[in-house]
Amino acid sequence: MIQGHGTGFPPGPNTPFGLDLGLLPSFASALRHVELFSLSLDPSFDFPTPSARSADSPIRKHDRRFEKVKTVRLERCCLAGDSNDHTLILKLCPAAQHLTLLGNSWRQGVSVYPSQTHAKSFTHESLSSYSENGRPDGGIRFQHLKTPSLTALDFYSCGFIGPNDRILHQILAPGLSLARAQLTSLDIGKNDVGHDDLMVALAELPKLRFLGVSFCPLGNRFLDTLQRKEEENGLVPHLTALSIAGNPDITAGAVRDLVTSRLPPELRILRTRPVVPPKRSSSFLPSGARPNQSATDAPETEPSRSQSQPQPQSSSQHAPGLSCITWLNLDACDRIEAGAAALLRKNVRFVSNVFGNQVVEDRIRGKHAWAWDSDGSEDCGDGQADACQLRPVAGEPRVSS
Repeated sequence: MIQGHGTGFPPGPNTPFGLDLGLLPSFASALRHVELFSLSLDPSFDFPTPSARSADSPIRKHDRRFEKVKTVRLERCCLAGDSNDHTLILKLCPAAQHLTLLGNSWRQGVSVYPSQTHAKSFTHESLSSYSENGRPDGGIRFQHLKTPSLTALDFYSCGFIGPNDRILHQILAPGLSLARAQLTSLDIGKNDVGHDDLMVALAELPKLRFLGVSFCPLGNRFLDTLQRKEEENGLVPHLTALSIAGNPDITAGAVRDLVTSRLPPELRILRTRPVVPPKRSSSFLPSGARPNQSATDAPETEPSRSQSQPQPQSSSQHAPGLSCITWLNLDACDRIEAGAAALLRKNVRFVSNVFGNQVVEDRIRGKHAWAWDSDGSEDCGDGQADACQLRPVAGEPRVSS
């Protein structure tokens, strides 16, 4: 692994840095991870003049430094070139699976090799996750970059500039034409995402499991659209995790209706059936039907229901075409009461509804201790303040060992 920290001063013509900071010889091939913070970098520095390249690769002949790199993370770096030069990074690292660009700035016109023809269409077969935030310059990220293996896309707090590079244009970019059909995670929180644009994008993501729209200008209409309507699967039928934190307009009723609509059919019927008022029963009568009770007065029962009630957490087995919501973040949602969150936990194994200093970005985004795809079995702290509150089973508290 290479980790580098610097001051982030703009690079000059005599002070370029490549991704290895000049530390590795060309024959070194053990590098797997690159993490660079607050440094001045030039992605084209490792792409020399054509005479020094091999016939089928833009990299130096016999250069093996980056051929096995799996993850690249650049944070708060000053990068020479324009914002689409991220393709150069991936060309350097053909085996990279994860690319993370956080809070970087791009300086056009100062690249060592500005004539690099990186705008040509390029396919990267290995990349599975792409993450970028920090108000980058405009431009469609996957206009020329094709990533058929991508499953996780993160544009959290990007704020793209210009009328033709909204979040919708980023998701519908030509390079994601194959990836959209298999994308499982999408985080577009803290962006100006409209309801209509979002509906168009979600219609292209049939296998999406996690959707992050925290701090986006969405309301109950958005939640209503995600409800299951009768027997139709509707949008994102495999959705299991939703973060809509920081939304002052959504209400507990809309959230409850969404969760209920995606329960297995047998549980959905029970949740929506009117409850018989307690005053109609008597402790002095036997448990059977009361005298003179008509058929219409008898409480409804589920004819095919077994004695063992199915559990919501195994929703994929009960409803093959539709998944249950198992992870829900409602942090900093002013109209969601604590009591409503407690009721939701009967059907959802993780519900977060905190305010003020308790709001944590990783918690909102379903990462690390609060991972949206966690099975809830790992140790994540004890006590109300420290525990992650992920539970293996909905409706049951975590049992400390």
